[in-house]
Amino acid sequence: MTPYLREEFKKRSLHVTPEQSIAILKQDLPPSTEVEIDFTTDVDMNTRVQRMGFFLAERSYRFPDGFNYDDEMQVYPRSQQQGLGRILMRNEVEFASACGFQRMNTNTGLTAGAYVWARFGLLPSNTNEIERVQEETLDRSKTRALLTPREQNEVAALVRFPHAKSLWKISDLRMDIKPRLIPAFRAAKDSGTQKFIHRCLAETQNSPSLPLGRFLLAGHHWEGYIDFNDKEQMSRAEKYVGGWRTIPPVKI
Repeated sequence: MTPYLREEFKKRSLHVTPEQSIAILKQDLPPSTEVEIDFTTDVDMNTRVQRMGFFLAERSYRFPDGFNYDDEMQVYPRSQQQGLGRILMRNEVEFASACGFQRMNTNTGLTAGAYVWARFGLLPSNTNEIERVQEETLDRSKTRALLTPREQNEVAALVRFPHAKSLWKISDLRMDIKPRLIPAFRAAKDSGTQKFIHRCLAETQNSPSLPLGRFLLAGHHWEGYIDFNDKEQMSRAEKYVGGWRTIPPVKI
């Protein structure tokens, strides 16, 4: 570990050492995982966790306010269905918490990110984000030949729940709709719906199922956050990742 990196950590009064940081970011990942930490300016710290061809997670942190944002996180197809995404998410939160930050912010991705981060416990950053995603979700639930009228009404009731945590309820819908995708594709009247369903089929090619929550939320983009002092958020995240390693268990 270079003296430069130690000095940068000390200058910013981070609560961990570079060695501890790398250990946290590598928890439960393959030994060949590479971790890089660098400081590009006086106000930014960047982390990069990768195993070439398998996964990549990059995040930037802005000082002195501690704002941090997700640049990129992806697990490549051949490495999916192994829990690597959850490990990367858990390690990022534990690293940010260990540094002394109070919250983590992210822009959910355009593939499964909006669904995955809602399952993790993130909440939209503002009311406009909530209303937009709710409206888009409601439109998607009306896809022809996908849901019965009763199922559509059940989704609509969740979407209209006047709280950001309605996205949690939507993401938790576990009904498998993969068998319904091909009939829905054939019944679709517009090319946009057909393209989306085709993408769902391609993305779940190696998965035995497609939860309704993922179908409704995947592909949306929203800005979200997790507050490390919010017990409900942290408890939900803890359950999703299978328990923390360096953060004490959450008691509600």
